[in-house]
Order: sequence, then structure tokens, then C-alpha cells
Amino acid sequence: MNLTEKAAYLKGLADGLGLADSSQDKVLKVVIDMLGDLSEAVEGLDGEMEAVCEELDEIEEDLYSDDDDDDDFEYEDDEDEDEGEYEDAEVEYELTCPKCGATVVVDEDTLFNQQVYCGQCHEPISVEVVDEDADEE
Repeated sequence: MNLTEKAAYLKGLADGLGLADSSQDKVLKVVIDMLGDLSEAVEGLDGEMEAVCEELDEIEEDLYSDDDDDDDFEYEDDEDEDEGEYEDAEVEYELTCPKCGATVVVDEDTLFNQQVYCGQCHEPISVEVVDEDADEE
């Protein structure tokens, strides 16, 4: 039984009881009517929510599909797109563990701000930073 049906059932019970015109009975009738209105509103929202979920599913499918249809996209000005392509690219460094010889890849932030450990033997890898500009002077 959904909310609207339950509210209608409750209203039928109240009508069957033959509620009088006392203050308490009037309040009870208003509460039952309000429950009916609320149940209709909630069911309307459920319908809208289902439509939104379906739309989101379609968008997700479009975004994450494995189609290689890059031809569908047309760019007005390819030059503008290439300008900042590598601007925010994260720089990665490959380090070789002196103990076991394993290769460890770290980003620039980790390299300069944290102790780097080997992923295989878990030994710390010391890194010496050389300023190339200082050598030229």
C-alpha cells in the first residue's frame, strides 16, 4: 500500500467512525486531510526523482562510455585548447632504490616534502636535490 492509499484508508476509517463536531474531532479531520495532501506531494516527488535518476543514468552512460567517437566533438578553436595543456600537468620522478633496485615513481610534492620509501623493501630512499642554475655560475 502506498502513501496515498494509506491516507485514503485513514480518511475512510475516520469517516466510518462518524467523528462529531467537537474541537478534537475537527483537529483530527484536518490532520487526516493534511496527511492526504502530504502523501500526494511525496508521491509526486518520487516520480520526479525517478525522472532525475534516469537522466543522470543517461548522462553517466554518455560520460563513461567506452566509445571512441571523438569525431562527435567539434572544436571551434584548437589553438586555444592546446595552450594550457601541460600547464597543470603533475611532474613525476622515477627513483631507483639503492638497496633492491626497484623503481619508485613519486610526484614533485612528495619528492620535495616527504621522506620517500621503496615500495618493495620499504627502505628510505635519500634524494639529493641539485640546483642546476647554481652550477652554471
